[in-house]
Amino acid sequence: HGSPAVVSATLEALGRLSYHRLAEPGEFTRQAHANGRMDLTEVEALGDLINAQTDAQRRQALAAMGGGQRRSLEAWRGRMVRALAHTEALIDFGEDADDVTEAALSS
Repeated sequence: HGSPAVVSATLEALGRLSYHRLAEPGEFTRQAHANGRMDLTEVEALGDLINAQTDAQRRQALAAMGGGQRRSLEAWRGRMVRALAHTEALIDFGEDADDVTEAALSS
């Protein structure tokens, strides 16, 4: 179970079947992303994990795969959306800027 001879014989036997083929590099990851099972940050983190050369790189990639990077990006996006809303409100209601409060923008 897992010996080089067993693996080789298994791959050879499967290779003779017309409906079997080896997966291309990254194929399962592409399918997982296309089917919504992995987001882009997880896909990139998996690549980082595969290419990690140090323990620190490995830990960083695992944290990103666990959603750490996605949560950071979502928080930044939220702040940017609020800043954009505030900017647009000031442009639209500039002369009434005193009426544009953070409470009005957060609803």
